[in-house]
Amino acid sequence: MGTPDQPSLDEIIRICSQVRWATRLKEWRYKDVEYEGEVYTRGDMLPAALAHLLKRVHIDGDLPPDTTLEQYNELIRNLVTSSSSWVYGFLYHNLHPQWGFYDPKTGWVAAFDAITGEVQTALIAGEKEQFFTKYPHVRLR
Repeated sequence: MGTPDQPSLDEIIRICSQVRWATRLKEWRYKDVEYEGEVYTRGDMLPAALAHLLKRVHIDGDLPPDTTLEQYNELIRNLVTSSSSWVYGFLYHNLHPQWGFYDPKTGWVAAFDAITGEVQTALIAGEKEQFFTKYPHVRLR
């Protein structure tokens, strides 16, 4: 059940399933990559969603090379809405309240800013649920 400081689990899922990314730009710090006919090089400023997608595809290898941003967002939405995903509230670096989703079957995690509801990241975490539990946390489901 939600409190004045913490929405209900259903509300958290509703907010996060919108898969809204921050509008800020993120510096590309990796090798040159191509996406939809554009080449992105080190130092380019990219929308956060695109930077995360390119990193998952070209650097981490978590997604196939032809993955679109729409497919990445759908993967995140499915993670959030899956009844088998574990849900956490946690303090990123002990400071920033976030919500986290972890699918123990696939290893995918997603983190959302608990104030804005924006996606912070989504990836296959080698550290599994410790991606969240290494910080002060509470498991919500």
